[in-house]
Amino acid sequence: MSVLAICGSPSSTSINRRLLHAALSMLPAGTEVDEVWVRELDLPLYSPDHEREHGFPADALALRKRLEAASVVVLASPEHNGSMPAMLKNAIDWLSRTPREGRFFARPVALLATSPGGRGGSTNLGALTSVMPHWGAEVLGGFSLPSFRSSFDAETGVVQDADRAAELAALMALVAARG
Repeated sequence: MSVLAICGSPSSTSINRRLLHAALSMLPAGTEVDEVWVRELDLPLYSPDHEREHGFPADALALRKRLEAASVVVLASPEHNGSMPAMLKNAIDWLSRTPREGRFFARPVALLATSPGGRGGSTNLGALTSVMPHWGAEVLGGFSLPSFRSSFDAETGVVQDADRAAELAALMALVAARG
């Protein structure tokens, strides 16, 4: 099984990346994980003019290859104004334009979100869940963790509430079964 783990956060202290790592730790030993953090990609703002004049950025082509090599994707994204961060959307825009056959996600995807607030990025999870099938993804499910600072143990890197932890474990079991 190979998992492409995408952190869609532009923050250097991303709580969504910490949640992503907690989720990945629930996968079976020996799982091949390739982690992409969108803040580390060198991608100019997508425009057809840029594509026409300069072609595809090397990081967009590399991201395409990494996606194609994965059997399943786990995507953790914060919520920015009810949707995904611009940096993640830009990476997806480039990904959608890179040479490919068929719809560009074309694999199972698990979605994760957290926030310091009580909704846990759930509006963005809903938005991602609705658009992912248009990109060819099969959404396995989503997991939202509200009130990150009181719901996540920073020292152990685990979700503190047993019911929430079980919900995340069930989603990651689906990832393992589909990978």
